[in-house]
Amino acid sequence: MVDQEKIHNQCLSDDLKERIHALEQLEEFFSLMPDKQQSWSDLLRLTKDEDSHVSHWAASALGSAFSQVPDKQQAWDDLHRLTNDEDCSVRYIAAEALGSAYSQLPDKQQAWNDLHRLTNDEDSGVRSSAASSLGSAFPQLPDKQQAWNDLHRLTNDEDGDVRTFSNHSLGRILIFMASQAETDEDYKKELEKAIEFFETAAEESYGWDNPAQFCLPFYRSFHTIIFKKTGS
Repeated sequence: MVDQEKIHNQCLSDDLKERIHALEQLEEFFSLMPDKQQSWSDLLRLTKDEDSHVSHWAASALGSAFSQVPDKQQAWDDLHRLTNDEDCSVRYIAAEALGSAYSQLPDKQQAWNDLHRLTNDEDSGVRSSAASSLGSAFPQLPDKQQAWNDLHRLTNDEDGDVRTFSNHSLGRILIFMASQAETDEDYKKELEKAIEFFETAAEESYGWDNPAQFCLPFYRSFHTIIFKKTGS
């Protein structure tokens, strides 16, 4: 049985291990928490944790927990406020959460405005997070052309990670466009353009966190199987 009071107290602990354990519990058992609004507040607190590992982990949990928070307007107000925080690591967290929770947000226009603004943030980490979120949220964005333009602009960013995530998002968008294609030829063209963006993203960085390291071989193999009629 989930002991929410114990988890809440661990969130307030000075012991890093206890805060990490509390975050693990919140992420795994959020749906079972009797007071989900309290759990949301605890996650918000952990986004400002002095330990970056905890704060970034909390960011991921915020996005996934949003759909289960009873007061989505208040939760949305919290996320919107975080996009304007003076701490760049908090803005990074907010940009990431906007992408994963976008389909659930009550004010998608404002969320889009926030993401568009964050693509111009002074911090490269925030820009890369916003670029990634644009790829996630693209099918529901109100101004898809502007989002596409933002990502193209960011492919020329001075920071390699920003370029990586921008190219990856453009590839993801083209995969989405391929899924909407009416003919096999159009599908093939969109898929091949997507692969080109994944190739560029993969060349920018070979780190473990480069999403193109998975997407590139996957869609290359998919293209081969579908259009070249060979074995995998």
